[in-house]
Amino acid sequence: MVIFYDKMSPRSSWVQRYEIPYDKTNLDHLDYNISTSEIQWKDPHKHDAMEEYWFVMSGEMRVFQADSYQDVGADTLIIHERGVYHRMECDNRCEWLCLAFNQRFADRMRKIREEKGNYGKHDGFVAPVNKTILTSADLPPMEEHGCQRFPTDKSIRDLDHWDINTWKPNRIWKPGHKHDNMEEYWYILEGKARVFQGEGDSEVMYEVKPHDFIIHPPGVVHRMETDEVGAKWCCIMFNTLLAEPLSDLLAK
Repeated sequence: MVIFYDKMSPRSSWVQRYEIPYDKTNLDHLDYNISTSEIQWKDPHKHDAMEEYWFVMSGEMRVFQADSYQDVGADTLIIHERGVYHRMECDNRCEWLCLAFNQRFADRMRKIREEKGNYGKHDGFVAPVNKTILTSADLPPMEEHGCQRFPTDKSIRDLDHWDINTWKPNRIWKPGHKHDNMEEYWYILEGKARVFQGEGDSEVMYEVKPHDFIIHPPGVVHRMETDEVGAKWCCIMFNTLLAEPLSDLLAK
C-alpha cells in the first residue's frame, strides 16, 4: 500500500493526518505537521495508552517533556513516554512527523510490562541509549548500504526501529526481503525512488517522492531502486519482540 501525498485531501491546518485505514494496520496515527512561530501550543498533553514519536524533518523546535525542554534540529527522533506531558514551539518553520502505534495493543502490553518488567531482551544491532530525545549526534556511523539506526531500546519501547536511509543514485536492491510477522513503513524524505512489492509476475512498482508513505504488509517481499537523483527515507517498525504475544491483534 502506498499513500501518495499529492493525492491526499488538501492541508487545512498545521496538522495533516495521513489518510490510512488505521484499523487495518498497526498504526494509530501518522501526521505531517508544519509549525511556525504563529502556532501557539501552550497547553501540553499526554498519552496514557501508547508512546508517541516525533521526527524532525527540517527546521528547529523546542521540545518540552514534563519539566524539561531541549532545542533540536533536523534528523531528531523524540520519544514521548506514556503519561508524560509534552508540547513544542518554534521560532521559524519546522516540519515534523508524529506517529503512534495502535491503541488496541495497549492493555496487553501493559500486562506484559507488569508481569515481566519489559518486553524481552533487546536484540537490535545498535546498542540502545537511555534517552527520550535522540539527535543526529546519537546516530551511529552510516553503514555501507546507507542506513543509520536510532539507538532505541526494544526491551522497553513500542518501537522496533527507526532508520534514516540515504541512498546514492542508481542503486538497485534486488531480490529484496520480507518480514513475516510485522508491517514495515517507509517515509520518503528527499529525492525519488521506485518501490516494489511482491515477487515475480505479481510484483508491483510504485514511483514515490517526498512525503509519500509506504506500508509493507507482513510476508510481502519489498525492495527499492533509485535513478539519477537518489533518495533519503525513514524505515519504521513496531516492536518485533511483541510479535508472538500480540499475534492475534497484529495487522495481517
